[in-house]
Amino acid sequence: MKKWTTMLAKLLGLTSAPALKDGKLDLSQEQQNSLQEQLGAEDMASLIAQVTGELSEVAEIATQLAEARANEALQATQLEALTQRITELTTQNSTLTSQVSALSEQPEDNPTAQPIANVVGTGGAGSIMGRAVAAAGVVLATTLGTSALWGGQVQAVGNQLMGETGKLWSVDRPWNNRALQGASFVATDFTKDVVIDRLNGDLDDFIRENPSKIDNIFSKYFNLPPQWIANTVYGVADRITSATITVTEVTQPRKTKWMPKGSASIKPEEMRIRPVQIDLQFDYNKLVQIETNWLNGFNREGTQAYKMTFIEYLITFYMMQARSEDADVLVRGVFVGTPEGYDYPVSYLLRNDGVLKILFDAKEANKYRAFDIGVPTESNIVDYIDRLILSLPDDVRNTPLELALAPSWIRAYKKRDEQLRGQNNNYDGYPQTPRDFPNITFLPVQQWEGTDIMFITTPGNVKPLEYKPQEKSMLTFEKSLRNVSAFADYRLGIGINHIGLQTDANDPQKFLKQVVWTNNVPLFKSDFFVPFYDEGTGIIELAHNRAQPAKGFATDIVKINSNVGPIVIIRGDITLPSAVNIKNNSDIVLTADFNLKSGGTLTLVKNADGKYREVSRTTAPEVVSSLKDFTGTAIDYANGNQFIYKGTSSATLADILNGVEGNTIRIYGQATNTLTVDTVAGKIKTNSTATLNTSTKFIDLVKVGGLWVETARG
Repeated sequence: MKKWTTMLAKLLGLTSAPALKDGKLDLSQEQQNSLQEQLGAEDMASLIAQVTGELSEVAEIATQLAEARANEALQATQLEALTQRITELTTQNSTLTSQVSALSEQPEDNPTAQPIANVVGTGGAGSIMGRAVAAAGVVLATTLGTSALWGGQVQAVGNQLMGETGKLWSVDRPWNNRALQGASFVATDFTKDVVIDRLNGDLDDFIRENPSKIDNIFSKYFNLPPQWIANTVYGVADRITSATITVTEVTQPRKTKWMPKGSASIKPEEMRIRPVQIDLQFDYNKLVQIETNWLNGFNREGTQAYKMTFIEYLITFYMMQARSEDADVLVRGVFVGTPEGYDYPVSYLLRNDGVLKILFDAKEANKYRAFDIGVPTESNIVDYIDRLILSLPDDVRNTPLELALAPSWIRAYKKRDEQLRGQNNNYDGYPQTPRDFPNITFLPVQQWEGTDIMFITTPGNVKPLEYKPQEKSMLTFEKSLRNVSAFADYRLGIGINHIGLQTDANDPQKFLKQVVWTNNVPLFKSDFFVPFYDEGTGIIELAHNRAQPAKGFATDIVKINSNVGPIVIIRGDITLPSAVNIKNNSDIVLTADFNLKSGGTLTLVKNADGKYREVSRTTAPEVVSSLKDFTGTAIDYANGNQFIYKGTSSATLADILNGVEGNTIRIYGQATNTLTVDTVAGKIKTNSTATLNTSTKFIDLVKVGGLWVETARG
């Protein structure tokens, strides 16, 4: 028995390992009570989770061993059949060679010449000589199919496509037969029950027989930082916790009186896992299109020798999107429970709380305090990261740490660091650590692009959670009329093992009593909103401080329940079936009722008594501007071709940088501070002085002969 299983057996006085039942440890109520008395509820749950993982691993190894033995027997049978087939083909080849020799001595119009049976497919070769030559090809013990689309030949050996072994390559599969006959051959009829049954059987076989390929598919598209993936905890059915850590000093000079010091400890966070389902529906033509795409790339010249079976191609086609979504939700997700009977599709980002939401909730609960160091820019990024690291407690700063941030900030750090040191000759890719802090590892998080969040913690503190890894690949296909559906169910989650203690803002040790540290910037983008559902009560539950009504919402709102911070922003939806109002009352103090169907945005603050008060509102959907703001006296064409002046004082345009012959640009002004555009020798040429003193006034220019020349104004 393994370590945790042995410990459990000793605690319960067992002589053998306990059993698993439906993936869970099969313990009687008496045994559970005994463990709780000995360990306490938290440690008992942790031990049970560890033992479940060990026993699941043992069961998986036993299954793989049985499958390996079955495969050995299957291969032996296939070898015997293949040997017999080669003998038959050799005999047949001798006869066919004689027939070819006889035919070659006769003219093609000889009426006594008898057609030879077209033993093998040749992609449309119909003449007697053509069939004879195809038959002669059996010298190689191959069946040949030629497709003009592929520009080559697809072969079958012993009824196996490309001579590969295994049922998935058998030409009795309709998709493999189409590959052999050529792309012009009739497409597989995916509306037939027998085809769907064969598809499901082959999917099951592939998943069982190719665990490493499944892992490769998942890892390729599961684009979380590898350091996080390495900490994945398996066997988690619902939730998990682990041990506490001490954050204060514990040693002191020797004395006669015992005086404990190490009393402050950070308790583990409860990390949750939630169910996920894949529900795909596509018509017959979609599956035919996927099959055709597989055929087109199957034997194209210049490709590598390795070929995918149709089953592997199909799994990859769907799993690459599913795994990309899995990674995204574990970073940016916000869990919102879907009501029973809700008939609209729901965004994958609502499946589970991701790292950002966990940090958001912990920050609102004062479990960690962020560093007020402003926002990063491309020019200050090196100093900014230094300030972030130097803000860490002295005892923490020089220990192994991980700094997660958007890849673009790592690129900006490298570029700026080389500029500052005059060493713009490093071609080694991203820096792995900040300069002067080799103990801190950069972790690029792709899902954070467009944000300024920088998150420091200890190695191993961020843990993805799974129940059974193989669940993710267990697709099942079903047929309904002209549609085919695919289903899969699995469980996935993520957690931060330790975060910190709730502290007062004035606590001098507040940054020492936490295990995560961030800069104080918005964790989510400003355009990220999550839905709230209509329960028919007029009371809404918010999971995030930026929210909008779900599709079909129809009940006026009289109360808001939430614990998402002091600011709540509610965005309307012009597609609602009818007017829906947030009502002005004692719980929501507004200047007037707010109509969500207007598409406007209502901003509220939460008072100390838990009631909400209006700060501002808009009465129409926000118009996203494509204009680039600028505040100085120069514009860089490399940043765009439409600009609006946002300076804090009036100014005169001095230069327009970059651009080539024929490029055009439009510049808008503003009402508060005037932008003047006039001729600048060698740079700008206007017909007369343009005074842009409203947001609707503009001037258009085109680059000609090195000058930006006015073409219009309005």
